[in-house]
Amino acid sequence: MVFPGVFQIGTPTTKKSSSGQVDTQELKYNLNVLNISSDTLVLIIIAIVLNLYYIYRSKVDICDTLNNTSYGKNMPDVSNIPEFANFMFLYITAVFLAINYEDYMRKANAPCDKRDNVAIAKSYNAFVAALLAYIATVISRKNYDIDQRVNSKQGNSGTQINPGLIPT
Repeated sequence: MVFPGVFQIGTPTTKKSSSGQVDTQELKYNLNVLNISSDTLVLIIIAIVLNLYYIYRSKVDICDTLNNTSYGKNMPDVSNIPEFANFMFLYITAVFLAINYEDYMRKANAPCDKRDNVAIAKSYNAFVAALLAYIATVISRKNYDIDQRVNSKQGNSGTQINPGLIPT
């Protein structure tokens, strides 16, 4: 997921003022946004690694079913990883949504003499992109909840394989 407005925050406004002074408040704000963004990117990497582990563990279950083995019984249960990773992605997109919203509001509420319509349009587009990513994450979470309810009604706690899809 790339959120276009995050790394453009404050670039046009951190120039020196007419007296030669740099706006330290703006620089502190930009540093804070970059710190939050870098911490959130670490969370993205952790969620991706968790999803990879879940995929590899699911492959073991499928191979066990195909080969009539039981290697997966000695491995930890990973059934909660997709839900936890989705929650992490929901938090991540909410953080970027908040950053982009605050950036848009700061640029839109700037005094008329410092107003940059191009920067406002870019901030608005970044905010809308983050909002759509957040909505997509919420929708995918609802799909996961539906999958969990279907599997619990069938009595399956692990990976389900449709025998009709496996070539013989």
